[in-house]
Amino acid sequence: MRNCRDELHKSLVAMTVSKSDCTRVIVSSGHAYVIVERRSGARDFELLAPASLHLDGAHKLSQEGAQWLRGHGFERSRGSRDFRSTVPATIPHTDLTDQIEEILGRAYGVEVSDHCARTEHDDRAHPSNGDVIEAMRRLSTTRDHGDRLRLYNSLVNATLLVPFSPTADESMDGSDAWCELDGDRDKPVFAVFTDWDHLRMWSLRSTEYQPLHGAEFFEELMETPAVGLRINPRGDVGGELFRHEFEMIAKGIRQWRGRS
Repeated sequence: MRNCRDELHKSLVAMTVSKSDCTRVIVSSGHAYVIVERRSGARDFELLAPASLHLDGAHKLSQEGAQWLRGHGFERSRGSRDFRSTVPATIPHTDLTDQIEEILGRAYGVEVSDHCARTEHDDRAHPSNGDVIEAMRRLSTTRDHGDRLRLYNSLVNATLLVPFSPTADESMDGSDAWCELDGDRDKPVFAVFTDWDHLRMWSLRSTEYQPLHGAEFFEELMETPAVGLRINPRGDVGGELFRHEFEMIAKGIRQWRGRS
């Protein structure tokens, strides 16, 4: 019989000794989960507990559960999608295991005797596209055609974060592995992100993505039947492009390649 506490203990030990830039342990039970993260050299572990937006299906964090989290040191900043707390990295692993199980049971009401733990070691240098963010902010204010073209240009020259579908496997390649936001396979809508923070606003657990240069991304996008592209869905700054806009962007890329 699987010993859940032993598995979690081993994961926490692995996180403590990890040399990765960031190590995270995702502890799941039923619909709920808690994430423990540690940055390289940090003196604290950060605990992330999901708000309703990050829970699967129809599950919601109850008002009582949210109050329990706040009463036990978790804070949720304005507009945040999750609750966060820190504990010293020197905390005994048995104590941290007890704390995680208490969070799952008391805040989310799930059975804590059958949780599972997964460890991720993250050494990626995540892309950051401040110019794209600024272009979207400006366009939302001006609605100017010139600003719209400047946004297209910044997207083409960015390195974008394209999330993988949760069902993707190693046999899938390119757009076949991309995450579709809507269920219509004949007319999919894909997601793309400008930076790591916006990707985490969309999903705390789905952190796998393909860093893809914008020009290459839009050329691949045109080979799909996609009707929409959402930039930073659920994010603070985002937007949506439609098929005729992909076509215009791809045409511009082809013209630029021809001149080059």
